[in-house]
Amino acid sequence: MKSNITKELVFSYFMGNVSAMQRQAIAQWACERANEEQLYRWLEEFETLHPEYDADLENAVRNYHVFLADLEKNDDPVTPAGERTDLQPLVTRRSWLRWGAAAGIALLLGIFSFLSRDLWQLKTYTTQIGERKDFLLPDGSSVRLGSNSVLKIPRWGFGSESRDVYLSGEAFFNVTHTATDQRFVVKAARKFEVEVLGTEFNVIARETGSRVILKKGKVQLNLQDGHEGQKVDLRPGDVFTLDNRNNTSLKTTTLPELRDAWQGHLYIFDKTSLSEIMSQLGEEHGIKAEFTDRELAGHTISGKFTAESIDELFELIQGILAIQITRRGDNVTISHPRS
Repeated sequence: MKSNITKELVFSYFMGNVSAMQRQAIAQWACERANEEQLYRWLEEFETLHPEYDADLENAVRNYHVFLADLEKNDDPVTPAGERTDLQPLVTRRSWLRWGAAAGIALLLGIFSFLSRDLWQLKTYTTQIGERKDFLLPDGSSVRLGSNSVLKIPRWGFGSESRDVYLSGEAFFNVTHTATDQRFVVKAARKFEVEVLGTEFNVIARETGSRVILKKGKVQLNLQDGHEGQKVDLRPGDVFTLDNRNNTSLKTTTLPELRDAWQGHLYIFDKTSLSEIMSQLGEEHGIKAEFTDRELAGHTISGKFTAESIDELFELIQGILAIQITRRGDNVTISHPRS
């Protein structure tokens, strides 16, 4: 059966110019996956045509409660127990209210989605703590997303209009070259962006610091936040680091170190404090560190270390700093060595 939900009707809904029955019909129509995608497309078109339009969420919530109150007032008379006629509705008042509430909640969730541009403009890939996943992007590029990370790409036009992606966390990219030499850009908050043309590289972008390791090809880093206008070109094997104090460094690694970096086993520290290291591991693996002496948090480490697990890394740090690291699940205690 052909749907009576048209673009013109949905545009009227975005402007708040539809009846309660029409709102209800749109909410029910949008529950189907194919229709939901169409709704997002129409919303993007509507936003382009009406850039200053602002959805009246408060009024929408008020109208929803009025809708429920009307259902209570206009309820059908209750038939005595045991009696039933062929004309009696098969749906009870309670089920109608339940359906109305569900439709209202769905509609409100839709409105919240409309107000958050990320939800309808960007497609999101995520991993949990300790999890890694491989994804194939629409342009043919592949991504290995590291632990506790989020990658967002445009929901429409990726690979044809632009190839900008947004990363929070860690990811290894294998970028596909296009016939038009279209650039591929990894945006990491407001700190920096990585611009590439057909290459393989690893990016870490976290609150505790950021790092880019280039395997093959060429990338250009466009720095921001205190480095306005500064650009850095990387060659294969280069490791660029940006810490949370906005300090930068550029070094070169060997091929074995590159392999370990892709697998998440390489840790590079440059006068990095123990508190920063624990914060970094907290973001990646969800651990919580406690120092028995505040002085311990300021101890620093420099160098490149390969460790197959966090426990192995802790063992290395213990030997270097002559301290005691005790782990119980996600809780870690750092103390002076036992005498």
